[in-house]
Amino acid sequence: MKLGRLPALLVAVGLVVPFGYRAIDGIRVSWLLEAGTSRYRGLDYEGAVPLLERAAVGAERLRARRLAAEACLEQWERQIDELSPPAADRTLLVRAARGFLECRCIAPASRRSWEGLAEVYDYLEWTGRERRSLSPFPAGRHPWSRVGRAGRISVGMIRGGLELAPHWYLLLDDLAITLWSYGLEPEAREAVRASALSLPLYVRHTYDKQDEPPAWLLDVFTEASRETVGRVPLLSSVTHWIDLGKLELRRGDPAAAARDLARALSEGADSIERAEARYHLGLALFALGRDREGRANLEAAVEHPALRVAALRDLARAAERAGDLESALAHLRRLRQEQPRDLVSCLEFARVAAAVGNWPAAIEALSWARIVHPRDPRPHVALATAQLAQGDVAAAAAVLRDVETWLDAPVEAEAIRREIAAARER
Repeated sequence: MKLGRLPALLVAVGLVVPFGYRAIDGIRVSWLLEAGTSRYRGLDYEGAVPLLERAAVGAERLRARRLAAEACLEQWERQIDELSPPAADRTLLVRAARGFLECRCIAPASRRSWEGLAEVYDYLEWTGRERRSLSPFPAGRHPWSRVGRAGRISVGMIRGGLELAPHWYLLLDDLAITLWSYGLEPEAREAVRASALSLPLYVRHTYDKQDEPPAWLLDVFTEASRETVGRVPLLSSVTHWIDLGKLELRRGDPAAAARDLARALSEGADSIERAEARYHLGLALFALGRDREGRANLEAAVEHPALRVAALRDLARAAERAGDLESALAHLRRLRQEQPRDLVSCLEFARVAAAVGNWPAAIEALSWARIVHPRDPRPHVALATAQLAQGDVAAAAAVLRDVETWLDAPVEAEAIRREIAAARER
């Protein structure tokens, strides 16, 4: 009987050892991945990379490899910000490229590894340009002659990703920005147009994360976006007209913006859409000199909580431009009620209150701002100025002394200090 149990016991031990080892190793890998991810999110990229690379086994191998590669790129970006690109550690780019290549092998249908590789080669392109002479682009030659081998590979990698996701608008944005940065304007125009046709809402795109977009980019995007009004699945024409109106305002054409926003209001917008359309329509009408209509639209936008703060601020500024300081002060008072801890609102309220001679209101607002923003010198300096204008020299001097205990006196405080000394001499 005892001999019969021995084989079963050996089988059990044989199963427990490998599966137990795998369970323990799974716990270890899970801990490494979570620790590496935590450091990555905490911007500790140098500490995250070794943990993530050790965690790149099993079911989470793709995620770990991708995060490790992205962390290497983040380290590289930090180094080129602190040093010059040629002085940065190029092995970081090599490790990132290997990580993204492994991701391609693990998930060949994913576009993300193509995006990562494109970014690596883009960095290599600009690093190569730093090492070239000051005039690397020969005049009178085809624009592609200005692009090095790494830049061409970067463009090819983005297009490889687009073969997997041809309508992914952010990848089309990357293509447009890359071509634009290489000086390839005709190709960049085509990419911007494709991006606009993919998603015609400009606010969702990434062009503004670069330098200020050139005028032609906004023109191309607007033209392509107009072609698709009413023909984009899951996008209401109201939202589309509002976005076009905002885009026309940005392009400096308030008349076209007013037409687009009026069209949005005529198509049965809901409450939030009506408020947004009226807010931007008000700005367009102000730009056209139709102040009364502009004010009426902004006042209508105030009724919706989502647009109230922006509309009140613009109403106050419009009233101040028109010389109606009392109305501006009333709007700013409502703005302070909406945002009692907002420093800019307090400072604007105090400035307008001082302009109409309401010094108690100005001093109250600045005293409150000084309490809720104790380490910002602006309310302290403005409060000292207001107290000095009221003739309260001792209070103004006390405010400035308090600032000096925790911050080097700002330039404005020096002028106030001289005024305090002069007032005491008088």
